Amino acid sequence: MHTLPEPWAKIQESRRDGYARVREEFEEGLVGVSAPIRDFRGRVVAALNVSAPAAHLGWEARPKPPPTSRLTRAARSAPASAISVSRERR
Repeated sequence: MHTLPEPWAKIQESRRDGYARVREEFEEGLVGVSAPIRDFRGRVVAALNVSAPAAHLGWEARPKPPPTSRLTRAARSAPASAISVSRERR
């Protein structure tokens, strides 16, 4: 990334997708994916990060995880689930 709008665009993309990914941004050949872990209210309480050599994850052929991955679905549904649980507890 070379300009200020580039990191901001990556942040917005990560928010929209519910996870973040990096591809050789810190070290050549290294890729990673991270996602927030939320409590029943939707608050972030931890984070999960997996990184590995790109060849081990098969990212040469598929640079971006599919948008319907289990991780994406879980990340997108967590806030809605947390809201419904919070309302039930009132």
